[in-house]
Order: sequence, then structure tokens, then C-alpha cells
Amino acid sequence: ATFHTIDSTPGGVAGRDLARIWASGDPRFGYAEQSAYEAAALDDVRKVLGPIMQNGAIEIGIVGDFDKAAIIKAVAKTYGALPARRTEFALNPSAFDITFPESARSELTHTGEANQGAIFMAWPTQDTWSLDRSRVYGMVRRVFQNRMTEIIREDMGLTYSPSAGLNYSRLQSGYGYISASMTSDPQYFDAFETAAKQIAANLRQGGITQDELARVKKPVLESFERTEKENGSWLRLVTRSQTQPDTLDWRRSRQSAFEDMTPGDLDAAAKTLFDPEALNVVLIKPETQPDQ
Repeated sequence: ATFHTIDSTPGGVAGRDLARIWASGDPRFGYAEQSAYEAAALDDVRKVLGPIMQNGAIEIGIVGDFDKAAIIKAVAKTYGALPARRTEFALNPSAFDITFPESARSELTHTGEANQGAIFMAWPTQDTWSLDRSRVYGMVRRVFQNRMTEIIREDMGLTYSPSAGLNYSRLQSGYGYISASMTSDPQYFDAFETAAKQIAANLRQGGITQDELARVKKPVLESFERTEKENGSWLRLVTRSQTQPDTLDWRRSRQSAFEDMTPGDLDAAAKTLFDPEALNVVLIKPETQPDQ
């Protein structure tokens, strides 16, 4: 982190503080204090990485046009010649214990231009992670994004790029949120917040149309067709396919899962996602106001 400039933009302040706020102050999120970075020594790094490099599991994935026999021989001479190691990637379950804060409003400041700011809104979910739920939540986020673009950008003209986000991981079961954000002149924050709340409320009431669903399905299904031809996509899959074989089934099922998804599936998810009583808002405003 560049500490001498991090306060100078809304984005810098958000990168430093937002994730920690939405993890109830967990110090593993956001940036540590500058003094913590300055105090870190090489031995501290060795203590963390040393056991992993010495005995950690290794999984190898290879894709593309290659000679299978030659690859097996090369791996046997190199990685295969290492002393016996762990055969599984050991995860510490407590490392993923994260809680979203109670509904609140926080205000941060930056030292940059007086007409620049950012607003972030998040509705949490405590639903246990599942593959089906993660897929549906992702589509709800896309519908949310489209509605914000149509209303906040095109109809209201508040910003060119209102953003909808989703944080929902199987590693963080019981933690996640869907979010709305905008970078703009702070004078537009109230209008944005009102509009985003109304869009969220409308989604929570149901009524996502077949046309809306078709619009968000199309780019997802097109991406599936594209990634079938990309080595990078296959490499991400096969690299963990031995220790996480269920990811292969996820790939096999994804096309039909999204094709079969209905507006009712999204309506049910939106009802749980957009709880107005749980909303958390973070504002980032300039230290110097325009009239000062």
C-alpha cells in the first residue's frame, strides 16, 4: 500500500477500510497500519511460508497440447523426487469465521477533490453456502445491476457506472452480502441511496420477469461457450480437481443449471437477500467541503 497517497481518493480509503468494516473490524481485512508493515521482518514471512514450502501439499494440473508420457516422466523426476508431503491442503476452519456487522452508517473522509466521494451499501446474508444458491445469487446481482444502470444512470443521470456486487464464498459459510456502490459528487449520495433502496425493495417483493432473466442469462451462457476453448479456464479447473473433485461436477452441470433457472428462483433469493433492516451503509466524503 502507498500510505502517503492512500487518503487522497475515495477508492484508496475504500480499499483500506471497507472490507474491514463489513467484516466487523476483523484485522485480516483491509490494510494494516503502516507501523505493522514497517515492523514486519523476513523471519515473520519464513514462519508462515516455511512449513507450507517444506511440507505442504502439491497438486499439478496441465492442459493443452502435450505429450502425456513425457509429462509424467518430468514430474516424476522433479516433484515426484521430493520427500513425502501432505496429501491434502489443510484448512483451518476458524480462519474463515467472519461476521457481518449490525445495520449501521459509517462516514469516512479522503483528502482529495471536494467534488469526489463514494457510497457503499450492503445487504448481508447468513445463508449457508450451496452451489445452487451461489448461482442464483449471482443472477440476482446481475438483475440488480441492470436495474441500477437503467434507473440510476439512464433515468436519473447520477453516475455513469453504478455497481452491484456479490460476496458469497463457500469458504465463508454464513457470511456474505450483495452490494450497491457509486463514485460521484457527494451531493448525489442521498438520491443514489434512495434509488438503490427502492430497487432492492422492488426486487424483494418479487416480479423479476422472464425477459430480465433472459438478458442476464445470455452473457453467462455465452461465457461458458467461450471458456470451453480457453486453456486458462481448464487450468483453473484441473489444478484442484484431485483434492476438490466436486468442481468437475460443477463444470458439467453449469450449462443446464443456468438454462433451467426461473424467475421464481431469483424472486425467492431476492426476498432473503435484500433485508432493509440489515442494510449497512458506508460514505466516503472529502475532508474539505465545496463551500469551505
